[in-house]
Amino acid sequence: MNDRFSDVIDEVDLLILEARRLRAIGPNFVLVQRSPGEDPILLLLIHRSREFIVRLTPGLILLFDYLSKTRWLPQTATQIATGMAASAARGKRKRSPSRFSVKTFVNRIRVALGTAFCEAAADLDPRDVLVSEAVGNQVHYRLRARIEWQHMGVTHAKPQV
Repeated sequence: MNDRFSDVIDEVDLLILEARRLRAIGPNFVLVQRSPGEDPILLLLIHRSREFIVRLTPGLILLFDYLSKTRWLPQTATQIATGMAASAARGKRKRSPSRFSVKTFVNRIRVALGTAFCEAAADLDPRDVLVSEAVGNQVHYRLRARIEWQHMGVTHAKPQV
């Protein structure tokens, strides 16, 4: 092998490894809260040690937060709406989405994720991150990503990519 291409080959190998890792475990996100126990106010995508804002409305951030906390459990839109309603009853929120709203919100989150992935030059499909799985005649949603919660003014080490 020619030594003058070894740096290029190493860089290509690193990019291939990064792409495989992203597809296997998903991207890294940070949900930012003002203080512990409060609802998140901001979603950040961490890619190549940089932060990219995922532009979501407060309601969409709450859905993303709920999906983050239950990401190991695929759920239908009805189950998500019920779970969010139970969370709202225990907290300060007065409203939670309906089953139909959950489906609409999932699509809006995917659009925002797609925009953030393009901005970050991350070769990811939002449908591979916020996954829809058909089980019989029902669709289950689940989030495939690494999630970290952070409080404003508190810095944590960023996940390595």
